[in-house]
Amino acid sequence: MGRRRGLAVCLPVAVALAVVLSGCSADGTADGNVTARHDGVPFEYEVPAAFTAESVDQLNTRGDVRGLRALDKVNVVAVRRLARTTPAVRRQRVLGQDVTSEIVPVRGFRGWVFECQYTRDRRSDVQDACRIAAGSVTAVAPAAA
Repeated sequence: MGRRRGLAVCLPVAVALAVVLSGCSADGTADGNVTARHDGVPFEYEVPAAFTAESVDQLNTRGDVRGLRALDKVNVVAVRRLARTTPAVRRQRVLGQDVTSEIVPVRGFRGWVFECQYTRDRRSDVQDACRIAAGSVTAVAPAAA
């Protein structure tokens, strides 16, 4: 009977602990977002922690990509420097996969856009990350020379 009583006490405590911790990511943020910052970009932004920092493959870019966060090679939120920054949606093939790219101007930073590129099965993940990124932009101080 003592063993059952211990389980009856421990189980609710374990459930409560799981509920408290479920809102935290590995980096300790309450919403599971991380801050992204790239060299030469005058702002930082947040994305879900699942979007990891990736290097920019210049051979596979169509423009001036300054940084990106990605779920994989084709599902990304990229920061671009573009002369024309009007919203746009374009379908294309990237690395042999059909993707959709949405261009979202970065408010308050003329000439900068987010390119939110996704495959059909990751559409909602990337679009959610893009909304988070666009809504969390904050200026960063230029690096001291």
